Amino acid sequence: MGKVTFFCTMASQDKTNFSGKIPRNKKLSTLLWCTLLIFSYLIPYSLSAQEVSATLQLGRKEPQPLWFQYSSSDKGLVTLSYTTKNSSRSISLNKYDSKFQKKWTLPIIDQNGRKSIENLAVVGENILVFVAEFFPKEGEVRTYYYHYSLDGSKLADETLLDVSKGQKKNSNKFNFILSSNKKKLLCYRKDSQAKENERLRFYVLDDQTNKLSEAGLELPYREELFTLMNMALSNSGDVYLLGKQYLTKNINSPDDFRFVIYQHHITDKKAVEIPLEFTGLYITDLQMKIDRESNIVISGFYSSRNAGTLGGVVYQRIDGKTLKLSANTYERFPESVFTRYLNERQLEKGKEINNIYLDKIILRSDGGLLLIAEQFYTTTNSYMDINGFINTTTLYNYGDIMTVSVSGQGKIEWNSFIYKRQTSESPFQLSYIELAGPEALFFFYEYKEKNSGVNVYCNYIDTEGRVSDSKPIIQGYESGDVFHRNFSEQISNTEAILVYIKKKGNIFTLVKVSVN
Repeated sequence: MGKVTFFCTMASQDKTNFSGKIPRNKKLSTLLWCTLLIFSYLIPYSLSAQEVSATLQLGRKEPQPLWFQYSSSDKGLVTLSYTTKNSSRSISLNKYDSKFQKKWTLPIIDQNGRKSIENLAVVGENILVFVAEFFPKEGEVRTYYYHYSLDGSKLADETLLDVSKGQKKNSNKFNFILSSNKKKLLCYRKDSQAKENERLRFYVLDDQTNKLSEAGLELPYREELFTLMNMALSNSGDVYLLGKQYLTKNINSPDDFRFVIYQHHITDKKAVEIPLEFTGLYITDLQMKIDRESNIVISGFYSSRNAGTLGGVVYQRIDGKTLKLSANTYERFPESVFTRYLNERQLEKGKEINNIYLDKIILRSDGGLLLIAEQFYTTTNSYMDINGFINTTTLYNYGDIMTVSVSGQGKIEWNSFIYKRQTSESPFQLSYIELAGPEALFFFYEYKEKNSGVNVYCNYIDTEGRVSDSKPIIQGYESGDVFHRNFSEQISNTEAILVYIKKKGNIFTLVKVSVN
């Protein structure tokens, strides 16, 4: 197998939806932004050179960020924060350069009971601050945005994006997706009520904030029998959605549900339905990606037995111009996958694996892809207290990370597992964040090793599927520190931001991890 370069399109994990918003904590007194690691990929199973290249520390009287976004054009940071430490209404926009030195601060709005921040986005060299305002007398929510350049110049004030009528409160919020080149922004929300046909409202803005598309899309499926699985935005501005239609409320066979893709083309403004065929198989997990040539790549897990287990990988590629299938394969997992989770008796009965869920697919430069999944299940623990009352707690269990490499022809090349066992009454600190680097796939997660204690550990998988040993990466990480993996994200093909709170001193920390 030759050298492979991994590409990541910044999809959020399906267990969480990263928005860049930081949870408020009034007790935080200091904010520390630091660059911690530079990885050099030299030989298998070795991580080298660690270097702190930039640190920003905010004093006790300075406010913490409420939102942050990475600016790929100048490698700086954009944050939203309260204007002062004691303020709870006035919001300011802050810009930091590539060395995390503050360049400027501008007041934006005064929040009130009807007006609130909806999103912060950096599109090309433009900063957009989206605000939603509820008008109870009119029964509507108006969404608009402020537009700034990276040097702090205000380019537009309260540009109206959308009006949602018949609202009693601001509950129908927008979702936001950047294209892979960070020059297009998709804003979409559901526009349907229960027992109506599924409807979506969406807008596409370019890097000059021109409104390229404005559309309402009504699908011929009842809202309660249709699940929107994911949305995608191509670099040209085409919008794609992948959905699952339930033909009956009870799934007893593969014919009881179907999958469909809709493409909304940027030029003719028309929506095209692309039905997907998976004859005789249960599709237990499925995701969609758009490659650089606007081809549609679909991959996930299938089962030949029932809707709750996994038996192999499905791979389809749809030509972006003709919208016809150019690849369509189904491949059963290697025996080693089944023997990892099933005993001899289960193997003899042809059982399949369960409790493993697909998080994302990552496209490769050679036409192949990587599927990343994680073992997840819940358990309950009941006990009687001293007063004789029965108390029941739910435990969240996150186990192995499974990675499957699939060739451009849909063949399984290898599969790898990172062993971990995470259990807690809250899933907040559990699971992982990945970084798809040029020559390896890195995973970061909080864990307590037997001889090394609690830390944020890192494993990587190389292009041959070999898994490195786990290594702690944050110096001084202690029990009680909190890893915010929900608010961590990959920001480029070689960088990720990890977020954690240092218990001692209540220091909020952002760690920029770079891999070479």
